Amino acid sequence: MGEAAPFPAADGEFPVLVVAHPDDEALWFSSILDRVRKIIVCYRADAKNPALAEARRLSLADHPLAERIVDLGLEEGRSIDRADWSDPKETPDGLALRDPKSAAAYAEQAAALARAVPAELEGATAVFTHNPWGEYGHEDHVQVCRVVTRVAGDLGLPVWYSTYASIKSLPLLRRYLGKGDQHYVLQPGDPDLGARIAAAYRRHGAWTWFDDYRWFAHDCFVRGPLDADHGQEAGWLGPINLLDPRSKALWAPRAPEPLTRRIQRRLRRLARGSGDRS
Repeated sequence: MGEAAPFPAADGEFPVLVVAHPDDEALWFSSILDRVRKIIVCYRADAKNPALAEARRLSLADHPLAERIVDLGLEEGRSIDRADWSDPKETPDGLALRDPKSAAAYAEQAAALARAVPAELEGATAVFTHNPWGEYGHEDHVQVCRVVTRVAGDLGLPVWYSTYASIKSLPLLRRYLGKGDQHYVLQPGDPDLGARIAAAYRRHGAWTWFDDYRWFAHDCFVRGPLDADHGQEAGWLGPINLLDPRSKALWAPRAPEPLTRRIQRRLRRLARGSGDRS
């Protein structure tokens, strides 16, 4: 069922938004950006890509809502595409990743976030964040959802999730379809603000989504926390913004390359190298 949105009013409401990466706020939360009092950005640093980290820092300083931005500056662990999205396994840190090195970095990332977020939620009256299926299917988004939901629960704060999804994230989304009424709010999108924020990221080379992205007419936010049901095949959640299928094409896990093909590719590379030296 629909519900009144917990936005700033005369009674002192102080809603806060928590997003994983710079530009997530523009993509999934444009409808509430001018209403939340604080926008907390979790993962900006990237030791493997310092140029991107610096571009993100410059973009946040150039952000149309820079005065509301809180940059936690946490290290991004490169979790994207490391889970099995055909049958994702949920963990307290987010999702189980397929290789131990990535899983260890992911766990450290979750611990750092859990240490940093509570102080930033002091004084908040409601928290908006990513959904349990990670919008188009990003392991960091799932992690932020799980950690923020846990912290919000400890602080007695209501939590609200976006309802963006993609074909890739549907196996996980299905577990959260409800069998009864779900509390949700529907808000008109703000494509003008979203585009202005995107322009700031583009100026500094930090925009990570499609250049021709068009904002949806409305955003929907569902009240959390939501309970997962691994046997769930059908149910109801509320209005869902299903993203362009290209999000699946770009981010879907690649099947392992057959051994014979890897050997053939290696031999061709060696042959080209021999030719270069002659």
